[in-house]
Amino acid sequence: MSGKPRSAGYTPPVARYGRRARRSFAAIAAAWLAVILAAEIGAVVYSSPMLDIKTVTFRLDRSATDDERAAVRTTCTVRPSTSLPAFPSGRLEAGLAKLPWVQRARVTKGLTGLTVSVTARKAAAVLHGAAGPWEIDLNGRAVRPARKGVDLPKVTIQAEWYPKAGKRQGGAAMDAALVVLARAGRVSPVRLRTIVVDRNVDVWLTTSDDLEVRLGQATNLPEKMARLARLYSKEPRLGRRLSVVNLQSLKRPSCVERGSATATKPI
Repeated sequence: MSGKPRSAGYTPPVARYGRRARRSFAAIAAAWLAVILAAEIGAVVYSSPMLDIKTVTFRLDRSATDDERAAVRTTCTVRPSTSLPAFPSGRLEAGLAKLPWVQRARVTKGLTGLTVSVTARKAAAVLHGAAGPWEIDLNGRAVRPARKGVDLPKVTIQAEWYPKAGKRQGGAAMDAALVVLARAGRVSPVRLRTIVVDRNVDVWLTTSDDLEVRLGQATNLPEKMARLARLYSKEPRLGRRLSVVNLQSLKRPSCVERGSATATKPI
């Protein structure tokens, strides 16, 4: 406090507190009326026949079968007088993703309707097992029962395998087959024709130039496939000269020349 003396007639100022201005009843009523009016306009716009879904355009993967295309159209059935802005496209995408052969689905809204884009799982081989031939992808998922005339490597697992659409069957035999299949594209210029995994998980394969490759137990499979790729890079017509390549031991690989039934030699 200041030490300056105050006169006897000094009166301290009256404290003033800021008060929020009260809104009038008319202003509050006007605000509520504006909200109600906006809601009414929105409801009218959303329910207008001009904004109903008029078209549904499909962009489907070429690999999809006729039955699979029909399943997509059935899933995307739209009721008459369905509002385009209010349509739950995310829910439809989730429904399409449940189809076992679908890898990705997207539904977009346009000016007059929907565009449905569906990408199918890419089949990498035809797996032959106890339940018959099924197309599988590189993750081992069962995509669909094998189509007639499909040109894919044939994988045979001599163990019980009962596929469930969209699901992956585990096991050492399946894992070994997938390792080989994933590296099939590196063996150029030939393609893998067959991959066989027996009950002991011994692996062998044949190529499109009739070369039999014995890989043995499912150990060091990436290295064995890399060795096979190097052999073809050095000699693209390897299958014309050799009938068998034995890579069961990477330290002592061997081969059998065509015309020689049993004679083996180092490679």
